[in-house]
Amino acid sequence: MKRSVNKTKRKSTSIKPRSQALGNGLLAHGILDTLREAVLVLDPRCRVCFANRAFYSAFHTAPERVLGWPLSELNGGMWTSPKFQQMLQGAADNIANFDDCELECEIPGVGKRTILAYGRVLNAGADPSGCILLSLEDVTLRKRLESRRQRSAVLTETTHADEARRLSEARMNGIVASAMDAIVSIDEEQRVVIFNAAAEKMFLCPAAEAIGLHIERFMPGRFRPSHAEHIRQFAQTGVTSRSMNNLGEIFGLRADGSEFPIEATISQVNVGGHRFFTAILRDISERKRADEQRQELNLKVLHQEKLAAVGLLSSGLAHEIGNPLASIQAICDNQLRKPLDPQIEEKVRRIRDQVVRIVKIVRQLVNFSRRETEVWRLCSLAEEIDSALSIARLSRTAKGVSVQLELEPRLPQTYVLGDQLAQVFLNLFVNAFDAMEEAGGAMTVKAVRSVGDRVRITVQDNGIGIPEENLKNVFMPFFTTKETGKGTGLGLHVSQGIVTRHGGELSVESSPGRGTTFTIDLPIRSERPSVAMTIKK
Repeated sequence: MKRSVNKTKRKSTSIKPRSQALGNGLLAHGILDTLREAVLVLDPRCRVCFANRAFYSAFHTAPERVLGWPLSELNGGMWTSPKFQQMLQGAADNIANFDDCELECEIPGVGKRTILAYGRVLNAGADPSGCILLSLEDVTLRKRLESRRQRSAVLTETTHADEARRLSEARMNGIVASAMDAIVSIDEEQRVVIFNAAAEKMFLCPAAEAIGLHIERFMPGRFRPSHAEHIRQFAQTGVTSRSMNNLGEIFGLRADGSEFPIEATISQVNVGGHRFFTAILRDISERKRADEQRQELNLKVLHQEKLAAVGLLSSGLAHEIGNPLASIQAICDNQLRKPLDPQIEEKVRRIRDQVVRIVKIVRQLVNFSRRETEVWRLCSLAEEIDSALSIARLSRTAKGVSVQLELEPRLPQTYVLGDQLAQVFLNLFVNAFDAMEEAGGAMTVKAVRSVGDRVRITVQDNGIGIPEENLKNVFMPFFTTKETGKGTGLGLHVSQGIVTRHGGELSVESSPGRGTTFTIDLPIRSERPSVAMTIKK
């Protein structure tokens, strides 16, 4: 009796865990069926022993095509990914769980989907042959949204980059367009790719015409052979920029064929494997012209200093020469008082006349070189003309030139400032002699009374004449058509100022090859002007 009781107890004890396990399994299946994610339970041989409702719904399949089947044969081989198989084998061998294994599959009636798989090993106590729980999440929509956000971010970044590039290019174009200096860029074939507004103005060529032209179009022919070699050497140096003027003076060529000096700096840059060269050019015509005028002015100032030194020297020479000449004249006068042989008397008279002439010339030189004084004095215009002519005839260019004086008799005396009027006559006479230097010629000096209390003095020559384009400049300071060292360009300017201060006018008429006529129109001043007299200029 005891034995049957014990047997019954053992039987009931063995049935209890089995029913408990069954109950637990049903409970677990019920729980898994309520999940939204698709779930599979695999046995140790990776055969499907359970699939929840979400799996059948997501993959559009039925239990008869899932339960008991090897996982690798489900859904057209989506489970055969090497990475997934490796993870699954690790779980089957009870090595490790796995997360976020991405799978791609084609679901009938749905299309291509992206699935994230999570694997967990389900061991019961110490039993090593546990099952594998697979949780499958459809992340297709999430992936699409992420991809769309990424594309949108890339597009936004690209748009921002394009906008930044456009703004940068606009700023650069604005800088290039508004630059005061000409900016010209060329490619490796030396074709123009950038030609800014300053370059258009400098070369007299529109940018639309310049773009694509060879850069040699804008340089004189003598620079073209060396230009290509210079660019080649510059490209090899690797230097980003340098001045081109260390190669010597360089010039540009305008569209009208005229040349002009330029100051240039060249730079190079590599863009996308292509080399570009940019030159910044500055027209230095005005600067060069100013430098030349400054040098010319320095030479003229030096010449004026030499003339001043000559004046001082003349004063000293007059004293040194005057005494011996006075002695010679006294001896001649003494000899002429005595009865002499007619031939000897003639020779003594000649000596005395020449001495008198020398004394007169020396005195005139001293008077002309004397420092100017603002003192009005009464003088004879005829004497002033004769005195200036005597000095002018000493000029080397006066040889071979005939002079004809046509002075109206009894020209009235007039007040003049010091010896300034004599200086005017001397300048006009010397200029006339210089104009007839090569072939000789004739100079006619006339002085007549004109309308009212005025006198007109003309100095006419038949020399080379003055070109029409130069007539308007003859009275400008430092303007001269003479060779360097032969004229200061101040004589006529000073002469006009003197005539104007005397209330007169100085004018000129000339024709190339036919000679020149200068006319002085002066008022006759019979009374000394006041010191405060208004001077017209």
